[in-house]
Amino acid sequence: MDLYILGIGGTFMGHLALLAKQLGFNVSGCDHNVYSPMREMLQENHIQYDEGYSIEHLKDSHKLYVVGNAISRGNPMIEAILNQRKPYTSGPAWLREHLLQNKHVIAIAGTHGKTTTTSMVTWVLKQLDYKPGYLIGGAAKGFERAADIGASDYFVIEADEYDTAFFDKRSKFIHYMPETLILNNLEFDHADIFDSIEDIKKTMHHLVRTVPSQGLVITPAADTHLTSVLEKGCWSRQCKLTFDTTASDSQLSLDGHALNEEASEIEITSRENGKEQKAVLKWNLIGQHNLANATAALAAVMNIGITLADAVNALSTFGGVSRRMDLRFQFDNINVYDDFAHHPTAITLSLKALRAKVGREKIIALIEPRSNTMTMGVHQNQLLEAVQGADEVYWLKHPRLSFDLEALCSGLKKTRVFDTAEEMLEHVLSLHATDERNAVHWLCMSNGAFGGFFDLLKARQLETAS
Repeated sequence: MDLYILGIGGTFMGHLALLAKQLGFNVSGCDHNVYSPMREMLQENHIQYDEGYSIEHLKDSHKLYVVGNAISRGNPMIEAILNQRKPYTSGPAWLREHLLQNKHVIAIAGTHGKTTTTSMVTWVLKQLDYKPGYLIGGAAKGFERAADIGASDYFVIEADEYDTAFFDKRSKFIHYMPETLILNNLEFDHADIFDSIEDIKKTMHHLVRTVPSQGLVITPAADTHLTSVLEKGCWSRQCKLTFDTTASDSQLSLDGHALNEEASEIEITSRENGKEQKAVLKWNLIGQHNLANATAALAAVMNIGITLADAVNALSTFGGVSRRMDLRFQFDNINVYDDFAHHPTAITLSLKALRAKVGREKIIALIEPRSNTMTMGVHQNQLLEAVQGADEVYWLKHPRLSFDLEALCSGLKKTRVFDTAEEMLEHVLSLHATDERNAVHWLCMSNGAFGGFFDLLKARQLETAS
C-alpha cells in the first residue's frame, strides 16, 4: 500500500514514515521546510517528500493519507482530501492498527523526562537482547535511529499528551494501548492545548482507563496530581516509586536513593509482597531527575521479567540523550552544555544537577523562554525562583514572547536580556576575557535552536583556531 504522510518533517511523523517503510509500505509525504536532523533521516532511508502542501501532490497511487497534528483545516491538501473523499487517518491511529495492536506496549507519559525514560527502557531491552520496537522523540546516544519496528512482542513508545489530529482532539497516547504505563510526573504545561491542570488530569485518566487489569501503572508516590488521577479509578496493578524517602506501603514499589550528591551512584531497592532486592547503579548521568527516570525505567523492565541486577547492569552503560545536559564545547576554562529544559521545574532540576557536579564553580545560565506555554507567560512568575541556582542569568528573547522579560528580571543582580544569539554570545565571551583562570559552565536551556547560538560558537572557534 502507498502511504502519503502530511507533515512528514515532524519528529513523530518522520519516524512514523521510517516504521512504515520497515513494515514494507511505500512511503512518501510532504511538509514545509524539512530541517535537520529529520531531513537527513528521510534522505538516508530513501523516503521522498514534496515541498509544501499543493493539491498537485495528490496522486491516484496514494491509497491512504496519514495526517500529522500540525495540519489544520484550511490547508489546501486537507480541503482537497475531504472534498474528494480520499481515505485518511492520523499518525497515532495508523500506528495502533499496523504495529501496536498485538504488542506489549510500554508507554512513557508525563510532563518531564519522557524522552530520557523511553530511551532508558529501550536501552535496557536492547542490551539484554529483547529486540524491542520503539519510537523515541529525541536522539538517544548509542542508537542508530530513533525508531525501529524491532523483532519481538515489545514496543516502547514516548507517549505525549498533544492532540492527535485536526479531526481527533484526544491526546495521541489514547491510541497506544499500553500494558505497562509509566506516568513520570504531572505539572501544568502545553497551555496552547490545555486550559488547566484539571484538563491534563482528565486526559491522563483517559490513558489510565486503557491499561488492562493485568497491566501495570507506575507512578511516583509523592506526586499529588498523579495521585488524584489514580483516585478517579485505576483497574490495573500499581507500582509506586519513591526517591530518597521511606518505603511506600504499596505491595509493589521501587526506591531510588542517591549515594552521592550528584546522583551518579544510586541504590535501587525493589519491594514486592514483602520481599526486597537491592542493587547499586553507577553511571555517567547526574541529577535527581535522572534518578527518578531510572527508577521508573527499572520498574517497567522488571515488569516483563528482567531481574533488578540485570536491569541495573544494562542501564549502567546508558549514555544519555542529546540535548540533556549535553557537553557540546570545551575551550580554555569554559564548558558549554546544551539542555532541553523549557519549564521552570526542568530549569531548576538542571541547575541543581550541574551545581551538584561542579560545586562552587561559576554557572552561567543562558535561557530562551521559547515553548508555547513559556511565550504565553503562563510560567513567568516561576522563572526567577527557577534560576536561583545560577550565578548569572542571560535571556534570549523569543519573537512570540508576550510579557516584559526585562521588567520581570529587573530584580536579579547579574542578568540581561538579548534580542539575538549573536549579542548574547559576544557578551558571555567578553565575560570570559575577565575571568580566564577559574572554571566556568554555560548551561544553555531551550527547546529550540537557541537562535543558532551553537553554530555561532562553532564558527567562532574555527575562526580562532585558524
